[in-house]
Amino acid sequence: MQTQASQPGGAPSPPVAAGTRRWSFGLLAVAALRLLDAGLKLALVFGLPTVGAPLPVIVGPAVTNTVAVVWAVVTIIGVLGLLARTRWGWVLTMLLVGGGLIIDLYQYLIGQPTPVALAVHVATAFYLNQRSVRAMAEDVIHDVSAGDA
Repeated sequence: MQTQASQPGGAPSPPVAAGTRRWSFGLLAVAALRLLDAGLKLALVFGLPTVGAPLPVIVGPAVTNTVAVVWAVVTIIGVLGLLARTRWGWVLTMLLVGGGLIIDLYQYLIGQPTPVALAVHVATAFYLNQRSVRAMAEDVIHDVSAGDA
């Protein structure tokens, strides 16, 4: 069965099979930026040439590298959850982007700015707050609430 969805302005969009939803550009942009962020962290850990600076040393390089690898893996898990249109994927992505922005601002304040990482996090925050991505998250949240009632 096919349904007609309407676009802003009242124009009908192409038919979409019932039960399927397309990923918006904003959602795909968030996924790509998060995967780029995870890739940059892993490249720094494994000593591959990349742009930016590593995380500030926490206790020692081994601990810092472990935190970076765990952060990258959790980022990839968040991307998978986001693409699966789950509430936890959206929340996890929001938390990781917020944490990344805090780390980037801290590095800027201590004189070790990471402009590429900061740009990735700012762009991700921009796309996460785009109407299409927020609407997806609100649909998921409302679907969960309706199921609880």
